[in-house]
Amino acid sequence: MSGENPLLVDREFRAPKELDLFALETKSRKTISELIRPVIADMDIDRRKMAEVAVTMGGFIERVEKLEYMLKVSSKKPKVFMDIENKFADIKVSIAQNRQELKNTILNVSERQAMIKD
Repeated sequence: MSGENPLLVDREFRAPKELDLFALETKSRKTISELIRPVIADMDIDRRKMAEVAVTMGGFIERVEKLEYMLKVSSKKPKVFMDIENKFADIKVSIAQNRQELKNTILNVSERQAMIKD
C-alpha cells in the first residue's frame, strides 16, 4: 500500500477500500489552514497600515484646521488656539489680582508710615 491514496483504507485484507473520514478531515483542515494563513497575515498588515493612516490623517486634519483658522478661511477655533486664549485670560486675571494686592500692600505700608510719623 505504499503508493496508494492515504484517504482509502483497506479495513480487511480482501474487503473493498473505504474512504477514511478522519484522514480526509485532517487533510482538509491542513489544506484550509495553509490557504488561510497568508490571508490572515495580509489582514494583520492591512490593519496596521490602516491604523497608521488614521493617525497620520488625524494629524493632517488638525494641521489644516489650524491653517484655515490662521488664514481666516474658517471661524472655527482649533483647541490649541482656545487653550492659548484661555491661558492669556488667566494671566490677565492673575495680573489684575496681583496689582490689587500690590495696591493694598502699598496702602497698608503708607498707613503704617503715617501712623509712625504721628
